[in-house]
Amino acid sequence: MIRSPFIRVGNSTRRMSDYEIYSFISSRTQPTFDEEPVLRATLQDLDRAKLEKYLAQRKEARPNAVYWDQPFEQILKQLQIVVEVDGILHPTLAGLLMFGIYPQIFELQLFIAYLQFYGTTTTEEAPSGERFLDNRKFEGTIKEMIDGAVTYVMANMRKGSLIRGVTRQDIPEYPEVAVREAIVNAVAHRDYSHFVRGSHIQVRMFANRLEVENPGGLYGRVTVDKLQEGQSTRNRLLMHLMEDVHLVENRGSGIDAMRDAMQKRGLPAPVFEDKRTAFLVKFYQVKPGSLALSDAELKILAYVKEYGSIRRAEAEKLLQINDTKAGYMLQKMQKSGLLRKEGRFKETRYLMP
Repeated sequence: MIRSPFIRVGNSTRRMSDYEIYSFISSRTQPTFDEEPVLRATLQDLDRAKLEKYLAQRKEARPNAVYWDQPFEQILKQLQIVVEVDGILHPTLAGLLMFGIYPQIFELQLFIAYLQFYGTTTTEEAPSGERFLDNRKFEGTIKEMIDGAVTYVMANMRKGSLIRGVTRQDIPEYPEVAVREAIVNAVAHRDYSHFVRGSHIQVRMFANRLEVENPGGLYGRVTVDKLQEGQSTRNRLLMHLMEDVHLVENRGSGIDAMRDAMQKRGLPAPVFEDKRTAFLVKFYQVKPGSLALSDAELKILAYVKEYGSIRRAEAEKLLQINDTKAGYMLQKMQKSGLLRKEGRFKETRYLMP
């Protein structure tokens, strides 16, 4: 009898699960699950209009490709959107997810779930006894899932307000660029193997943070410490198709985009966790363990984001408080790392750190 190998977790040692063994082996090869045919689906389950739009974009970008004079079905085969099995054309998994009429008919769990919790844990209950304040599912093609999830998450997070003259600007709790990049990365880099194809991506909103988790840990030689350097691609075909329609840009740039967006808002850098069987991104409103930002602090940060800096007199006017309170608040935000100070006396201004 062959026994499974062991793995060190924290201060303990345990046997590796079948999925952990698979993940360890597959990280040293190129997975091709996104290239496999979905045998229950046929060419008729792909949206012709979406395919024609994609081919027009691709032809404009690569007009000299050798396959443009071939029949429609042959072009799709060349691009691995479909494969032929026993004389029948079936979409690849990547082709179905990108261009399917309704992909979840064939892959029920390949969706994005949004869960909003009352507190900072999954078990904390609201006074009414509810743990979930919201529970949504986003289905469709990859673009439809991403757009639907991002739009809904942004619409349902808390917002601060910045008053400019007679207009009011709402500043969301977390920057949309960071939220979108995290969700896009989760879809593009999740594990589509048969071990976890029954698992879905989760976006979880807590009182103090936003989390995005996808099945499958980091792939290849990439580690959390070297995310920006990593160029390993688990889903080679899917990534290629997503790049063609500009759902993803330069590979590896998503991590920088998340960090930059959070920094510009004066928020802590995103936290990345490789859990071996899943990858998790956490966005905190403030550094873990610190106090939540007040409405006044949110207004100041929104003002600095808009205008680049703030002076004490500007904070007085913005918050409708006296100069002593304005000065105290700005100094407090500086000491807590939310702002940095520049200049002296009347030339003093506060900027993003």
